[in-house]
Amino acid sequence: MNETVKTLETYARESELVSANLKSGPTETSSKMTEALKQQGVVKAYTEFGYPIENADNLPTKETFDNIRTIVYELKFARGIEQQEESVKNSEEYLEQNPSDPRNRKGLEDRKITLERMKKEAEMKSVECVLDMTLFIEVATEICDKENIPLSEKLIEIAIKEGMQITQGVEGKYLRGAIDFARDKRGGPVSAGDVAYYAIGAFQLNSFFEHRKNISGRNRLPYVIAYTAGALTNGSPTGLSHHLRNWLSETIPGAVIDSVRENGKWTIKQTASEARGYGYFLKPENERKQFSEGQTYEQGWVDIVTEANGISTRVYDKLGEKRRFNAQRNFSFSTYGPPQFGAPVLKNPNS
Repeated sequence: MNETVKTLETYARESELVSANLKSGPTETSSKMTEALKQQGVVKAYTEFGYPIENADNLPTKETFDNIRTIVYELKFARGIEQQEESVKNSEEYLEQNPSDPRNRKGLEDRKITLERMKKEAEMKSVECVLDMTLFIEVATEICDKENIPLSEKLIEIAIKEGMQITQGVEGKYLRGAIDFARDKRGGPVSAGDVAYYAIGAFQLNSFFEHRKNISGRNRLPYVIAYTAGALTNGSPTGLSHHLRNWLSETIPGAVIDSVRENGKWTIKQTASEARGYGYFLKPENERKQFSEGQTYEQGWVDIVTEANGISTRVYDKLGEKRRFNAQRNFSFSTYGPPQFGAPVLKNPNS
C-alpha cells in the first residue's frame, strides 16, 4: 500500500501512460503498469456504484470484489432463484402436456417475469452487500499497513463467508459445537440463551484460527473485522458493534496481572502479554464486562478494551462517511447515535 492517496485522476493518468506504452510496442508491461491496470478496474467497479473513494489502495482487488459478490449471491439468493427456476421448468413441462389451457400459459409468463426480477434484485443487493463490507476491509487494511501485518485477501473472503453463516450456530450447522464451546468456557451447563450470536462468533473465530495456527496475536485482527462484516451482511445479529468490540478484546494481546507473595506481602505484578482468548466473556467472572466496566488493576486490560472500542467506533464512523446508513444503524445498538461502550478504569495499585 502506498502512503500517497491516489485519486481517480491519478489512476486515469496511469491508465493513459499504460495505454501509450502498450501502443508503442513493448512486449512486456512493468509490475507498476500491471498494478495500475488492476487498480483501475477496481476503481471503476466502485465508482460505478457511487462508493466514495478516499484511498484506492485500501480497496480490495477487483477479483476479491467479484469473489465476495459471488459468495453473497450464493448464500443469500441462489436457493430462492433455483426454486423459481424449478417452478418455471415445471410450468413449461405442464404446458407442453396441456397446451390449450390459457391460464397455464399466463402462469408461466408470470413465473418467468418473477424469475428475471429476482435475478436482477439479487445482483443489485449482492453489490450493496459488498459495498457495506468494503469499509470493514478498508479499516482492516489501514491497521495492517500501520503495523506491517500480512494480509491475505483469500482469508478475508473465507472470514466473510464464515460471518455470513453465523445464524447456522442457531439453526444447525454450528449449533452442537457452539453449545459445547459455551459449556466448556462457562464451566457448567448452558441454556439456549447462553449460545447467542456473541458466543457463536467466539466459537467460529476460535475454530477459524485453530485451523490457522500460524496466524496469532495482532495478525488476527483483519480477519476478526472481516468476519464481523459477513455477520452484518447476514442481517440477523443485532448490536454487532459490541460483538466486534468483544471479539477484538479477546484477540488483542495485553499484559496480565498476577498476585505475587514477596517479603511477606502480596503485590500485584504485570506478566507477559497474551490474548484473553475467544469465549472470555462466557466465563461467569467476566460476563459483566461485555457491556459495562468497573475498576481494574490490569493496565493491559484497560489498553485492550480502549483499542477495541476505538476500532469498533472507527467502523461505525466509516459506515457513515461512506453513506452506508442502513448498515450503520444495523451495526450499532443505538438507532440515534454511535454505540456506547463501557471502559474499565485503572485502580491505583497502592489503594
